[in-house]
Amino acid sequence: MKQVPPFEWREDSLKLRQFVYEFWCERSYGPNMRDMHEGVALSRRQILDALYELQMGGMCVLDLDSPHQSLLRFNPFSGYPTCVKGFIGDRFLGYIGCAMESVPFSKMPPFAGQEVRVESYCACCLAPVTVTFKDGKTLSQQPDTALIHVGLNPWEWNKLSQNPKCDSMNFVIEVLVYGGIVPAAIAVAIVCFSRRFLPESVSNRYAAAIAFAVAFFVGYALLPSWADLLPKRHWQWLPYLGAVAVVLGPVGLATGVRAPERWLLFLLLAIATAWALVPTWPGLKPPRSVYVPCLAGYLLLLTTLLEPLPARLIGKLFIALLTVVSGSVAIALAAFVSLKFGQVAGIAAAATAGCWVASLFHNHDSTTRGLVPAFTIVVGGLAFVGFIEPQQPLKAMLLVPAAPLALWASVWGPLARLRGIAAGAAQTAVVLVPLGRRLVVRMSEPNVSRILVIGTGPITDRLTSRLQRCTDTFV
Repeated sequence: MKQVPPFEWREDSLKLRQFVYEFWCERSYGPNMRDMHEGVALSRRQILDALYELQMGGMCVLDLDSPHQSLLRFNPFSGYPTCVKGFIGDRFLGYIGCAMESVPFSKMPPFAGQEVRVESYCACCLAPVTVTFKDGKTLSQQPDTALIHVGLNPWEWNKLSQNPKCDSMNFVIEVLVYGGIVPAAIAVAIVCFSRRFLPESVSNRYAAAIAFAVAFFVGYALLPSWADLLPKRHWQWLPYLGAVAVVLGPVGLATGVRAPERWLLFLLLAIATAWALVPTWPGLKPPRSVYVPCLAGYLLLLTTLLEPLPARLIGKLFIALLTVVSGSVAIALAAFVSLKFGQVAGIAAAATAGCWVASLFHNHDSTTRGLVPAFTIVVGGLAFVGFIEPQQPLKAMLLVPAAPLALWASVWGPLARLRGIAAGAAQTAVVLVPLGRRLVVRMSEPNVSRILVIGTGPITDRLTSRLQRCTDTFV
């Protein structure tokens, strides 16, 4: 509990605490009121007073709604299933309150000198996590990248109970290196290799597209087991669709290929992507026959309108803005849909960032234009996944990849007359301002309470009238 002044434990509380620990370590479950009465020879009133004091001091969490005052938690034990289990050999020791408490759990006196195995899973992707301790020291962990994530600000801890704090401390599998640095490094290396060893006419069209697709594929392959390389779900086709875009996209930039022929290639790519990404759920509404052409049209529009922009704008800045857009998709997916999809989008953002870093040393309009189809298919496809996966589709997700279309305002109109730094600032602003506004509005959007009022008469009318004045309530 917060704002509790210091106090000394009473003798009954210390006696009860010692009994509970010994009981739980021996039997792997917590004692009930009868067990405590027999163990410490205290009356019901004395046991309740001791438990209240222990809860006030942060030692336990009681079920205050129950007449039995059952133990929900008695640090580091949990009286109900959590995401962390403790074992010695094959013996189940009980559920542990949270990932952070697995360390003091292994230091319990009855477990001294023994190897305590903690089994849990990544709170994001559900991949298994196993850590072995001995007297509080870590002996091994699988995978090596497992970390503990604390999802609640310490100022919010223990307002009323420890449950929110403990439930916010979970094992996660760190993906920054695999999902961020590795794809970016691969993208830079492939672009540099292409520039050095491939003919200029080929590298100008293919370098960035290949770098992006390969970096995204490798980063995806390094993800945990939920990212199957043999697609079992609709979104798992994205690495392969990116590879297809590498073939069809830059081909449209070859000498002699006219704009209508290039658009036809984009159309074929958009149809293939929509066919793979739209799920085959039986209860999908509107049906798949509607979603496929709509998604194909969305991707075709994005690709067709983005592809000519690099030749009309500051080329290096264009890829930088694509990096910001892909990063925004990753943030939006992680915040509003799923951390799992946010990780996949983060790989795409890292791959785009690698292409941007490589463009700082050598940039060509055709290189950026060749990247656009692969970028649109992967990032636009991820936005569609974020749109369709929730029970209530998130339409705003589809607007994020479309943010660079605002750059056309820098091609026509008053902004087209700007040059140099002023032009770069204007191009950045027309993308980032609406993009940032969408994210801020979506993140600050209040929850809406839905209330059904049944009845008629003056009291009902007065109640309904007052509820309707609340902006976050739908009556």
